[in-house]
This record gives sequence, C-alpha cells and structure tokens, in this order.
Amino acid sequence: MTTCIAVRDVSKTYERPGRRAEAFTALANVSLDIAEGEFISLIGASGCGKTTLLRMISGLIPASTGEVVINGQRVDGVPDRIGFVFQEPALLPWRSVRDNLAFVLKRKGMSAEQVQAAIDDKLRLTNLQDFVGYYPQALSGGMQQRAGLARALVGDPDVLLMDEPLSALDAFTRRRLQEDIAGILGTLGTTTILVTHDVDEAVFFSDRIVVMGASPGSVREIVNVPLGRPRQHAEIIGNPEAAKIRDHVLSLVLDIH
Repeated sequence: MTTCIAVRDVSKTYERPGRRAEAFTALANVSLDIAEGEFISLIGASGCGKTTLLRMISGLIPASTGEVVINGQRVDGVPDRIGFVFQEPALLPWRSVRDNLAFVLKRKGMSAEQVQAAIDDKLRLTNLQDFVGYYPQALSGGMQQRAGLARALVGDPDVLLMDEPLSALDAFTRRRLQEDIAGILGTLGTTTILVTHDVDEAVFFSDRIVVMGASPGSVREIVNVPLGRPRQHAEIIGNPEAAKIRDHVLSLVLDIH
C-alpha cells in the first residue's frame, strides 16, 4: 500500500525561558506510517501527546526533532490539501453554511461555477443541501458538526485530521453522526487521523488504533481492527472480535495487566 503520511522519529520539547533544565518533553521518538486511505485513531490518557502529534502532522506546530512527510513532501507549515474538523465546529457565525464553505475555497483560483459545484457536492454528501442559507446559530450541534465536516472536505483534501469532533454531542446524536461520517469517508477514501478519548469510537472507525502512553508521550502499541469499513453500530454491538479489541485497547489505556 502507498504511504500517505510518514512520521519519523518525532519528538516535541517545550523549553521554559531561562530554565532549560526544566524543559518538558511532550512527545518522544514517535514513528508511524499511515497508508493512503487508512483511518487511524490516536487514543490514550490525557497528557499522552496525541493532540501534539496531530498538530505536528498538520504543520500547526514544528517538531523539535524528526520529521513528518505527507505525500513525499516534508511538512513545514500547514500543507495544502489538508482538512480539519475540531471539537467545536468553529464556523464563522456571520456567514451562512454556503459562505463558510466558500471561504475555504477563496484562494484556490476556482471559477464561481467550480466553487458552487464543490459546495453543492459536499452539502449533498453531508445531507445539508436544504440548509445552505442557514447561519450556524440556527443549526443543532450535530448539524453544525456536519457543516464543519463539509467545510473540511470541500477542498477535496488528501488528509483529514479530526480532534475529538463528536465529544460535545449527546450519545444518540454522536452514534448517528459516527455512522454518517464513516459512510462519507468510506465513499471518499480520504486518509484520516482521529484523536479521541472514546475506545468504542476508535474501534468503530479505525483500521488501526495507536495507543499512546505518557511521560513523555510515545506509542505504546498499534492495534489492528480487522473489520470491514464503513461500519454500522448494529454490526459492532455483540461482535466478539470488536469486543476483544475494545477490551484490549481499554486495558492498555488504563494500564491494566
């Protein structure tokens, strides 16, 4: 399989001005290859460096040592063709759903017809075609996250990065949206990295789960999820293989021997 993202011996240390002896290493010597079209979840206790790793892959913060390579190019700043979905939708409240998506395409040199076609495509994909003129405050939390996903995908990114995008939603909305996202990404084949604290969510989405340990953050184990994608919750509930994977990941996160 073609490697899309290569994380090579990456570390991140935060130095304190005038107190170098008290430097804090958030992440140490992490290496990871992610194949094109693969869905990877990063999971672990708070402070294990999973969000730090995601931000280094995105180019939002530089690595102290090592490098991240996406599609053969070393990451130095935020690469083109990357989409982000955050814990909060972060939609511009003074712009409609359509205009939030159009804002992403502003610097891509597309014609008005191409912009409209791209927006229409992703609004259909996220089932928001009837809400194109709505403003964020008129949408439910789940619909706001759909709009955030549509915005992340409207530029047809090669890589999608998601940082606990569903954690603020109620359990029922979260499950419905998990299935919708799984179906959408299954259709697009976008390489995806998800940061989550939810073991069940990681098992539901992932091809592989990267379990991280802390002090400093590092990869403890990479767990394969040999179940077909996209998945439905009805397939996962009562599935002995899924339950075995969930229990193993949970034991690693909780450090239960």
